[in-house]
Amino acid sequence: MTVLWLLLACGGDPAPTPSTPTGPCAVAEVGAWRAVFRAGELCGESGDLHAALETARGLEASDRLVFLDGVGHGLGPPEGDGQGLIDALATLPPNERRMLHNGVIRAYTQAHVDQPAQVEAWATDYAARAGGDVNPEEGARVGLQRALGADPVAARRAALTFPEAWWPALFEELGWQAGDAVDLARSHPQALGVAVPEVARCVFFQGAARGATMRAAVDGRLQPPTAFIQRLSPACQRAAWRGVGFAVTITLRSDPAAAEAALAGIEDAAGQAEARAVWDHNHRRVLPEGEVPLLLWSPPQEVPPPEGR
Repeated sequence: MTVLWLLLACGGDPAPTPSTPTGPCAVAEVGAWRAVFRAGELCGESGDLHAALETARGLEASDRLVFLDGVGHGLGPPEGDGQGLIDALATLPPNERRMLHNGVIRAYTQAHVDQPAQVEAWATDYAARAGGDVNPEEGARVGLQRALGADPVAARRAALTFPEAWWPALFEELGWQAGDAVDLARSHPQALGVAVPEVARCVFFQGAARGATMRAAVDGRLQPPTAFIQRLSPACQRAAWRGVGFAVTITLRSDPAAAEAALAGIEDAAGQAEARAVWDHNHRRVLPEGEVPLLLWSPPQEVPPPEGR
């Protein structure tokens, strides 16, 4: 049993007074997405939930979500049904709590990826007990990718053994992996999307555009895979530009001016509008008002129109 689960089992308070953390949960470089996420991941691997929440409380809101997302990616699999963690995190703000619950489901999926029916049942039950803002597939998608990502075709075939309702989430994440690992400028959609079912192709390319853009994001400069996106069908182009918008939200949330400049630099007018709609919702609405953000795999028609445009 990890330190995290031992602390919960003993009834420890998961919300300590903020201080300057040291050790495995220290964040050496605030405001830098990759550094903050990696610090969270290492903290999650340490299993020290007290230190994780102490660190999170000392960060700005944008860095806090990135850090807790990293913590969720580092957690080990839970003992039993995870109810201790659900109870311990109940008082956290919804968006912060969701990051950690996603991590629990991710860890369980990663450990039991060869038993999709068991994962579906456990994750669905856990999400229902954790609250309406937790989706079982949001954590499962990362668990599948991490467990089988070394063989992309095998991972895609394994995704097909999970409920079809989960496919958009699973294939968006597998698309992210493809975009992160492959030079999309040299890739053809037909080859990149091998073993991806037709119903999931657009969301897969959405993930690929997100992965490629996140990988190329350096010092606030946005480098979307424009040439690759232009080779997609019109419907999948819309989805791919949404992936760019999600990449902006994830990597530049702590620097709104850089995000606005990056979006303004997208020369494709329709693509800029699609990417900006995601940013407008997930940054302008979620952070100030505490709303649940758009899911990474949500289709284009679910994007609310930007306010004042």
